[in-house]
Amino acid sequence: MRKILKILSLVLVSLALVFGTGIHAD
Repeated sequence: MRKILKILSLVLVSLALVFGTGIHAD
């Protein structure tokens, strides 16, 4: 269970970074 939560949080963080940098880059 903890592994899944860790992976989900990592994915959310990476997605936030990608969208954040994408918005700022554009």
